[in-house]
Amino acid sequence: MKIAQYRSVKHDYITIGESREFYENKDDFIRMTEYVEVDFVERPREEIVNIEIQALKDLKKEIHAAAQARVMEIDRKISDLLAITQED
Repeated sequence: MKIAQYRSVKHDYITIGESREFYENKDDFIRMTEYVEVDFVERPREEIVNIEIQALKDLKKEIHAAAQARVMEIDRKISDLLAITQED
């Protein structure tokens, strides 16, 4: 695979990308280096799966916590409304 280093003029960051039209035909990206041929060594599939599973578990906890906080907020609003109607 041929890759090169590109700089985004608009967002002022540097990235690595394949030699393809996505970067080459954009006004925002400037190719900073010549192309380099690289062969990536893949990590063991089991290792990748375990990392992905852990990331999904962490995301699930985050979503659950956010949802629980929202449910508590809704319950509080319901309680407030019930308290108002009982005052009348």
